[in-house]
Amino acid sequence: MSRNRIKSSQSLHWMMVVKYVLVIGLFSVLGLSYVMCKTHIFTLAQQVKEQEKKLAQTEEENSKLDLVINQLKSPRELQRKMERKQLVLVVELPHVRMDSGTGANVARTYNPMP
Repeated sequence: MSRNRIKSSQSLHWMMVVKYVLVIGLFSVLGLSYVMCKTHIFTLAQQVKEQEKKLAQTEEENSKLDLVINQLKSPRELQRKMERKQLVLVVELPHVRMDSGTGANVARTYNPMP
């Protein structure tokens, strides 16, 4: 009886082996890329958390500094500082009025040599 020798051969079919190796390689590359993406997402989430904490601290410090600025701008605080440094309001100072025309006349008539 004549038999088909290819069907009954005991050797490996190399194309089938290459196909399986390629499929396994593809799945392993996909799995590794999935794991890498997940770890990258995890690290980004941690960085966002840290940035949010820093932002909250900065906003808290800003609100405290706003309170300090408002307190320093208050009229009562300004009056207290003025009294401590013995300052006078500009409104309370006497005004000196100068005519621009008289200054020019004085400059023309001024003779430094006798």
